[in-house]
Amino acid sequence: MACRNVYYIRVDKSDSSITILAWENGFTASQLPYAQGVDNNLSELYMLNFSSSTGFNSTITIKPTFIDPQVIILNPITVPIVCKNVPSNIGFTKTLPNGYPYKSFSGYYTHLAKLNGIDLLIPNSGVVYSSNITGYGYRYLSGGGASNYRYLNNFYMYFSLILNSEQKANTISTTTIPIFDQTTYLEFPNQLYSKRQSSPPISKSNNTYPVDCNKNLNMKYWHCYSFYEYSLDISNNYLFQTTQITPGSAFILNFKVLFDGNSVTYLNVIPSSSGKANNYVYTYYGNNITKIQEFNTSFYVNDMVPSNFGGEVFSDSKFAGVSYSFSSPYLGPIVLVNDQFSNIKQYVNYPFGVLNVSSNSINYNFDMPTLRYLQKQINLSVYFSLSNNEIYFDRSYNPVDSGSTDTQPPILYYYGYEEQGSAFSIVVSAGDENSGVGSISLNLCSSSCYYQFSPINLIQGNIYNGTYRITLPKAIIGVAFAIVDLTLIDRVGNSKKFREKDVYNSNLDIITVVPYISPLFGNLDSIKDIYFSENDLNVTNSPKTVTMYLKTEPIIPNYSFVLATNFRIVYQAQKGNGYFRDETDQGIISSFNPNTNYHQFTIKVPANVFTGPISYIISPIQFDNVLLYSVFKSAELRVASSISDIMPPLIENLTSTGSTQIPSSGTQNITFTFDVIDSINGFDHGVITINSNLDPLGWNFTLNSTTSKNNQNNFILNIPINSTDRAQTYRIAYAWLVDKQGHVSEYPSVTKVSPFMKLDLNSLQLTTTGGKADCQPINPNLIDFTVSSLIKTSDALNKTVSFTLMTGSNSYGISQRHDPVVYLASSSLSVIPSTLTKKQLGDDGAVTYFMNAIIPFSFGYPDGITLSVFGVTDNCLNAVGFSTSALQSLGKPYYINNTIEERPEIQNATYNNGLIVINGFRMGYKTSSLIIKFVTSGASSLTIKNFVYFSDRQITTDQIKSYGIENKIQLAIQTSDGLISDYYTLVIPADGSTTPTPTSTSTIPPTQKPKQCPGSPVCGGPSKGTCGSDLTCSCIPPSTGLDCLSTISGSNGTVDPNAPTVNFDYNGSYKSLIVIYSLKELDFNGNLVREFIFSNWSFIQVDDDHFQFNTSIISGDDEDIKTNIVVKIVRYHEYKTITFANSNISIEPNTVKYSIDMDQYSFKSNLNTLQLLISASLETSKTQDICSSSQFGDTSDSSYIQVKIDNVILLGRFLKRSVIDGLISTITQTPINTIDNNFSNSKSFIAMEIPYYRREVSLDPNFSVLVDSRSATNDDPNSICTSSKKGLTTPQLVGIIIGGAFFFVVVVILIGIILFRHSTTSRLIYYKLFKRGFSKNNTL
Repeated sequence: MACRNVYYIRVDKSDSSITILAWENGFTASQLPYAQGVDNNLSELYMLNFSSSTGFNSTITIKPTFIDPQVIILNPITVPIVCKNVPSNIGFTKTLPNGYPYKSFSGYYTHLAKLNGIDLLIPNSGVVYSSNITGYGYRYLSGGGASNYRYLNNFYMYFSLILNSEQKANTISTTTIPIFDQTTYLEFPNQLYSKRQSSPPISKSNNTYPVDCNKNLNMKYWHCYSFYEYSLDISNNYLFQTTQITPGSAFILNFKVLFDGNSVTYLNVIPSSSGKANNYVYTYYGNNITKIQEFNTSFYVNDMVPSNFGGEVFSDSKFAGVSYSFSSPYLGPIVLVNDQFSNIKQYVNYPFGVLNVSSNSINYNFDMPTLRYLQKQINLSVYFSLSNNEIYFDRSYNPVDSGSTDTQPPILYYYGYEEQGSAFSIVVSAGDENSGVGSISLNLCSSSCYYQFSPINLIQGNIYNGTYRITLPKAIIGVAFAIVDLTLIDRVGNSKKFREKDVYNSNLDIITVVPYISPLFGNLDSIKDIYFSENDLNVTNSPKTVTMYLKTEPIIPNYSFVLATNFRIVYQAQKGNGYFRDETDQGIISSFNPNTNYHQFTIKVPANVFTGPISYIISPIQFDNVLLYSVFKSAELRVASSISDIMPPLIENLTSTGSTQIPSSGTQNITFTFDVIDSINGFDHGVITINSNLDPLGWNFTLNSTTSKNNQNNFILNIPINSTDRAQTYRIAYAWLVDKQGHVSEYPSVTKVSPFMKLDLNSLQLTTTGGKADCQPINPNLIDFTVSSLIKTSDALNKTVSFTLMTGSNSYGISQRHDPVVYLASSSLSVIPSTLTKKQLGDDGAVTYFMNAIIPFSFGYPDGITLSVFGVTDNCLNAVGFSTSALQSLGKPYYINNTIEERPEIQNATYNNGLIVINGFRMGYKTSSLIIKFVTSGASSLTIKNFVYFSDRQITTDQIKSYGIENKIQLAIQTSDGLISDYYTLVIPADGSTTPTPTSTSTIPPTQKPKQCPGSPVCGGPSKGTCGSDLTCSCIPPSTGLDCLSTISGSNGTVDPNAPTVNFDYNGSYKSLIVIYSLKELDFNGNLVREFIFSNWSFIQVDDDHFQFNTSIISGDDEDIKTNIVVKIVRYHEYKTITFANSNISIEPNTVKYSIDMDQYSFKSNLNTLQLLISASLETSKTQDICSSSQFGDTSDSSYIQVKIDNVILLGRFLKRSVIDGLISTITQTPINTIDNNFSNSKSFIAMEIPYYRREVSLDPNFSVLVDSRSATNDDPNSICTSSKKGLTTPQLVGIIIGGAFFFVVVVILIGIILFRHSTTSRLIYYKLFKRGFSKNNTL
């Protein structure tokens, strides 16, 4: 073996005639092109190679020789070179015990060996072994490949094996393989058969769906399903697998899915193939390997492939583009791919691109813009989201001559990473002075982790010379992040690629791979401890929550790991044995506890998963449960369940009823009736879409227990038809069902179990006859189309544009159920649909639509935005679309020119006790300056470059102090390229305190923080409670309350089935009411952007004390994008301790706790915040001799609000600790007064201040009604008394309404549909402070 070292050397010459002849000391060299960032011709770049044999260890001088021997070397460089030895003997320590074969997260049977002496190996040493481990039915993942093993740092080697279906018998107890051509052997103990029943059991039943898997099937099924049911499965006595044997890939498709206490059911998933036969064998592993069943499949019927492909390149004075044309059955949203933009898929929903619709076919015709001056070949592809990811349209085009003479690619000036705590930034500076930068694409890992830089990421400059930045969480980094593939393309199409280790400028800066937490990658010894808060969980009919604790060395507090678990059935053939992981499941993000130095993961284990260890993997270190268990026995999480169910809901007994004859008058229904079956976990909710051969839009139905017939999960879906309808075939086009533990079935789907597996596809449709017979293919008309100017939104992050569209049909009238959509497209293949705001029906039958769209401020820059209109439909279901070219030919608006402000922009600024905080955009990269003019005092201008905090979005400085009088100053930001913002006027208060800020609501002032524990006597006296060091009372039951002078009222609360409202009734005279009221979005000035008042709740009662409510709001610009809210209410009758945000919370009897789950919210701006408002009232029917009071304050770990009438208290507690996007943070609550008081009710609210988030937020309050030993008095805080108490009138009395909330935002399973239908890509982009690093230069 030998070593090869590579060095990049820059030679700076004093004269261009100096020529290098050779390199001394055994170096060979090649001169490299040197154009990137070079300003003169006196520097040359060389790549030097030095080869050495094993054992070499020396310091070598790098020195060139010149043709002219008189040339003097000013600074020769010396480098140490070490080539490690291969050890003569490699010992091993095997820590995984004999017994049941352990599966890794990816489904492989894995083995860990710790080797002695591996630190002496050169980095590319390999393993030499036989092609099979013949001892007991294992073989390597792939014959002879490096994927069979990988090195871990510090002496570890990790082997991945699969079961060998071709092995005939177990005859050898152990197996050895040679490594590194050594005589040392690595031993694999026999783990497979020690606990196996020798012969396969006799099945109780064997069923294959939808038909015999050996027959040709329609491809819409995607898979064939075979079920085997066996008698009681004790201690995992059975081991089955289904393996693809021809071709010889190792696809393991067997799942254990149901166990009812008497029998266990195994599911075999047989996938469709691409028109060729595949052989699968269902095998049992005992003393001998026994074949149970063989499937010889060829059931891919390619009857849904688009046809009539066409397309052309076009160009006009405003834009260039490509026209697409093809025909296809409806296969879901269109997916666009462009090789110039990282091959990132862009999803666009129906009716985009639809020129017209005929029976069972859609004719597509649409235009997409390209880079403005494109002269290079471009590859464009079209997928369909329901088409098994096959490319149905894949063409290369040579654009027309744009007249550009630019032949040079963009120049890369800087590439680097910046530390951001739990995140990191990637900064790219690039330019192209001729045509401008058109695309910057970055792939960071071997498995295609693509990221795209666009003008929205500019932090300084423009496309001709600018600096871009994107920020990513470190938790995404995995072992695959070992490459850099950076591509710069200008607007002509000239491109330049850079890869890791490339030198890209005259400073010898080198492209490096992602550097963060590299000491932990593959370093098993960096894990010092791992354990669970509890183990051996019983999950029979009850989910469990458990905390994993992870300690590393070195300690990395500002970092979040991600834990992925396998709880679902998902077909992932490429992953290996029984791979359950659903890629739409969100990872569990860790939080760091600074008191213990442990990272913590909160794991929610669904009910009724199978008994045994839970598989998981921790990213980015990529250690899974098997590897960690090999070293830490405490790393195994074990569960047990007397019944098990990971099978998702299925649909059975599907019938379609109703007359197929369309009525001559009136309206009648056609009906689809079916049962949703989920025998153990129970069905929870779902979505069904029914469309027709003439109407791909169709009808959407939401399923849950409230929409089922008699709450028995029998559903009736009605579609009204009348005399004006055409004859057509209605069919169930889509289904998505989820059970109460989150197991999902979907149709059609490549990866998920089909809910229709037991049904004949023909039963999913019904054909009507008669009806409107005079329909001819006469397209409706586009009468008028106008477009407004682009208007910048108040947050400067977006722009709005409005459209007015008039359509008509002289023949059949315009359909009121089908609304057209205006689409805006950019050269990056991004498409944004418009949102309908209003429509008007004219006397002549014409319909006018008013629409708008909100686009990112740089969308379409610099190549412009093209427009198209699709979905204009008449009452005969004649649909017509207008591509960009069609709009142009009609003389209608078809193009919008979007420009961006290149200068810095100040949005707002505040002054607070000597600190000026400036928020804005494009405020530079490190070297900006702050220019200040003093207006009132007449002082001269001042330039500041010393900042407390600096980023392109926010600047903080402490260089300006108060002048003792109110003073106005003007602020401006100037970047290093000379661009300067407009001046922003800021008032410095006379006392130097705080700039006044606008407010829209009044708040209840917080009660003064006590200097001692509350109560008189303190904490009720020693028999009732004690005073803690944090000045809060610890009460002795039954005493309770803030001062331990109260007792529990005994009122449990009554839950209203119509809304998540709880009513506490005490002694018939006092009543309290807790109401989930609304969600507000506020801008950075606190102004209301929009408010959603909750309504239309659906209700599920789990048991006597657990209740669930569901509703949704439309938070996105597209009406199809919904934010789903789930409110869970739990009533507690006894003392209990729960855990939230690493804190233990004591729950007292007669307490109600709210949990609110809300999925991803679509903010109008990432500077905006949310307020969750919950009202809770306390009122009385008494009218004489009473007082009410309110008190708001906090303790060391929580806030509280207490409302009191007479001697009755409503107490709400709010933990200060919260979880925001997986990180433990603080959150505030603000009590807000309202003015709608009357005799019986006086309202106010608690506003939960929720900052901008991306994934999830978690809060935890609770409410209880107490009886105090003292009545409210005139001296209590914020008191109101009757006239007999204080001289006030009776209407001045009463109930005081407060609020609080438990706000828990999660990406529920339904977000899978939202992402599937609406998301174009899953990318996280935000801004934080960074510090630039420096590279080492080697120069001569």
